[in-house]
Amino acid sequence: MKKNVCYFIACLIVPGIWLWGAPSAAAQGHYLKNASNQAAHKAKGVLSPAQKAVKQSQLEALQQVRRELARTPGILFTQDFKPQLEILKQMEVYSAQPAKPQELFAALNQKIDLLIQESGLNVFPISLYKTPNLAPQPKALSRWEAFEKAVKTRTPRFEWKTAYGQTVYMGPAAFPKKETHRLYPCREAAIQITRLQYHSLSQIFERIFSSRLTGEQKLALARHLSQTAEAAGTDLTLRYINFFRQIPAVKMQGWLPPANGEALEIYARHKISRLVEKLKQEQKLSEREINLLLDLTALLPVQESRRLLASLSYLEPIASQWLMLASPQSALNKSIETQLQTAKERGIRSPKQPLKETLPQNIALKRVAFLYRQSASYTELLSHIKSRVQSIEYALKQTSKASLEQLNTPQALAQRLYVEAYKTRLKNLQNKVWNRLEEIETELNSLETFITY
Repeated sequence: MKKNVCYFIACLIVPGIWLWGAPSAAAQGHYLKNASNQAAHKAKGVLSPAQKAVKQSQLEALQQVRRELARTPGILFTQDFKPQLEILKQMEVYSAQPAKPQELFAALNQKIDLLIQESGLNVFPISLYKTPNLAPQPKALSRWEAFEKAVKTRTPRFEWKTAYGQTVYMGPAAFPKKETHRLYPCREAAIQITRLQYHSLSQIFERIFSSRLTGEQKLALARHLSQTAEAAGTDLTLRYINFFRQIPAVKMQGWLPPANGEALEIYARHKISRLVEKLKQEQKLSEREINLLLDLTALLPVQESRRLLASLSYLEPIASQWLMLASPQSALNKSIETQLQTAKERGIRSPKQPLKETLPQNIALKRVAFLYRQSASYTELLSHIKSRVQSIEYALKQTSKASLEQLNTPQALAQRLYVEAYKTRLKNLQNKVWNRLEEIETELNSLETFITY
């Protein structure tokens, strides 16, 4: 190395000797001094701008992967992570399939620290969330990949892995086959229900609760659907029904389904609001509606259910609606609870100072307007995300047509790794936005029926 440096310096100095007597001797001396300094810096390992740019690209790409792994450690065993793992092997960050996220995370940290030392850049540290020990599943599919594969083959039974390595099985629900079974009628009802297309689970719940099933059968079928949505996601459950025309069921390792599920509780609150609205306007409900009201009330948390039934007994109907639609911490909600306690102690069925009839209606109108604004914003965001994912996938497809020499340069590998990690992050965000739009749709369908414009 020293011989090469001396030779390089000599090559710069010798031509200058011939110019020593020239009028620009001072300028030549300055030039030679700078050239010697540059050669000395290179000998010490100072990076050129081009080398520094490569290190910067590698650093940014590895940081992106590290952030992704910290947020969702289980992604290591998914199909989406495979391209990134292949690039990491080419970059000599990790040579084989890691058995645990912590192993790859440590390797990323080591490589990032090395790049920081080489480039002189400072990076804010990040740590991996604590996760259970996961078994590597290199061939595992995500839920959407599994569903898309099932759609192509028209096979209604498939499986996928969760972020924590749990296997989820999804297929048609197995209804009782014996006509004497108390839930046998659910089979025929499911066939009738799944013949239509739906935009939200609340529309399916509406069909279930307006069917001729008994109260027990309605609750059993609705609970099953809501529990399925808890494990598979509302969006996938809905698409399964719309495509395969069957009510799905799921099984997951170590999973105990909730009693009702969030989707059914949301529907129950807004359906109760509509029944109370009818009670307020017509002063009565049919026997079937009263039974439905009691069944739906039983789906709510115990304390909330008791407050609701007590308010229907002792206060005017508007108070019951306000208890369900308002925040438990609001001043009016607490005021209603105080009046309810007083009325129960005195045995009075209506308070001395009735609540304003228009207040909850105004609150509901504002809520609907807010949800419409949110829906528009989320729809626009979803469109942008889809467009960006499609652009990235197109760019990656075009890039794959380049020669191996072009694809395997340090700069190209770093750029591809960054883009692959970014695409995976966008896809996860796309699913979250879609789920939020589904929640907004469910609430709007319920609230719009309740409101009188």
